[in-house]
Amino acid sequence: MRPALSLAVVGPILLLAYPVLRDPEPSLVLDLLAALLAAGFVGLAVRRRGRGRSETPWLVAAALVWVALAAALRSPDALTRWPVATSWTLAVVAGVAASGIEPLGPRRRVTPRLLATAALTVVAAASPLLEGPAAVELVPIMVLFSAAAVGAGLLHRAQTHRLARQRLDVRDREREAMARELHDVIAHEVTGIVVLAQAVRRQPDDRADDEAMARIEAAGRRALRDIRAIVAASRDDTRGTGSTSVHPRGLADLERLVADFAPTTDARTHLDVRGDGQVSASTAGAAYRIVAEALSNARRHASDASRIDVVLDTTGPELVLEVRDDGSGTTSPRDPGREASTPAGPARSAGWGLTGIAERADLVGGTVETGPAPGGGWRVRAVLPSAGPTA
Repeated sequence: MRPALSLAVVGPILLLAYPVLRDPEPSLVLDLLAALLAAGFVGLAVRRRGRGRSETPWLVAAALVWVALAAALRSPDALTRWPVATSWTLAVVAGVAASGIEPLGPRRRVTPRLLATAALTVVAAASPLLEGPAAVELVPIMVLFSAAAVGAGLLHRAQTHRLARQRLDVRDREREAMARELHDVIAHEVTGIVVLAQAVRRQPDDRADDEAMARIEAAGRRALRDIRAIVAASRDDTRGTGSTSVHPRGLADLERLVADFAPTTDARTHLDVRGDGQVSASTAGAAYRIVAEALSNARRHASDASRIDVVLDTTGPELVLEVRDDGSGTTSPRDPGREASTPAGPARSAGWGLTGIAERADLVGGTVETGPAPGGGWRVRAVLPSAGPTA
């Protein structure tokens, strides 16, 4: 805004400089100096607003310069009674005031700003009448100038508000992405650590203890790495990538995911990979997170399940994955506060888990179906585009 504003303020003033240099009549010189002074006040007002402070004192000072000059030019010795350059600067003051109007702000702040903008616009547009009735033909010119200045101010206000909304949208999306990542890490890795630690306490077998402790250590390292990546992204330590994604996961990590999950549940866990089609990194990452969340939900809500099947199918144009258990959906002993489902229809709370699964699929342009499976149990089925999200 500042370069355009400088040109709008100083340009007309410089046009007056030539006749002043040719004929330095006192009233013209006074008009030029007053216009430069008012332009300086306008510049200070814009700078003050850029720092988040009120620009009103400097705009009032610029308007008072015009008032003082108009009063001074009432002298019979003045060549002209209409301060041309300073009147244009007054129109610019009206435009700057218009650019600061907040449509959704409190009425006690919006109303005075609207009235001041209207008054400045009218005074600037009617300023040629200071010269007398003979100058009425110049009023339309100043009306156009004043309307252009106010219109430019309103346009700048609209652009500023749009950019502010865009920044808020970006911030909200980043927060949502960070919340998803934190939920995925805590819900899966940390929960797995807790379950493995409980298993170690129940098993007296030293060899089993060593294996469980090794899995706990590995899960803890992954959780720490992912959390550090999220924190680094939130502090802009990712070299300007602007991403809150943690260490990228792929389809190759699913085998390790299922293998690490198996010791944390009494159910037999089986991974069935069909096809060897290629999928994009974004789709693979979404598939990993969906499977991880579905497994966590099965462990939490289907403690009586005897089998959990994970199917990954890349034979078609889309990636199809399914996580299914044969549990009744009753309350897990590790989650005693959750109500049990009725035998007629197992019900699982959507919570953050199913919501997160749906969000993960939606981010890459896929769909998710969750609900009771035919024959009993619970099923999570996702269909994701192999090529990733399309523009």
